[in-house]
Amino acid sequence: MLLALVWTYPSHKTSGETAVRTNSGRFAIDTTPRHGDGQYVAHARISVRLPDGSPRDVHLSGDLGGFDLRSDAIAYARKWASEWLDGAFAAAEN
Repeated sequence: MLLALVWTYPSHKTSGETAVRTNSGRFAIDTTPRHGDGQYVAHARISVRLPDGSPRDVHLSGDLGGFDLRSDAIAYARKWASEWLDGAFAAAEN
């Protein structure tokens, strides 16, 4: 099953954090790249909010690759996170 992601608001924040709603829950995806060695290093932090309001990490991607443009690093990390969520939920349903 392909997990449908609906972006609940565009990432206009400088942090790169985006909230997404899936058919299995609500996640926050932080795609803020790290800048080092002249490149923006893409990574994704996928988390949820617990009932008490505190965040809980679901998955941390690690470094996904280096990019010359910050926007490219963010776009790559968003795509990676969407695919990771699709795979995680497809595996959970099988």
